[in-house]
Amino acid sequence: MRGIISRDQATRIAAVAFEDVRRRSAVADLMLTRVTECSVGWLFAYDSAKHVRSGEFEDMVPEAAPLLVDRFHGAVHETGTIHPIEHYVAEYEAYFADQLAA
Repeated sequence: MRGIISRDQATRIAAVAFEDVRRRSAVADLMLTRVTECSVGWLFAYDSAKHVRSGEFEDMVPEAAPLLVDRFHGAVHETGTIHPIEHYVAEYEAYFADQLAA
């Protein structure tokens, strides 16, 4: 384990991972829109610049699952869009607890 990382370190890690998301996406104008701290790290949300400007539902990126950068390892985890984000955070909390117990 590298030790607990800072928000600035997490932001740099997320920026690299986000570039990979952008390369794989059919949406040309993806951008990071919000950073939220959670119990296990930071969630980096993204959307299309068009949706950010317009606020219109049809401009939303439906597959824009936030990236979770964990504060313990700096690892990036893609979440999902089927469940509320709290579900994915709880899954990672359980996974991390299992790793500590092993």
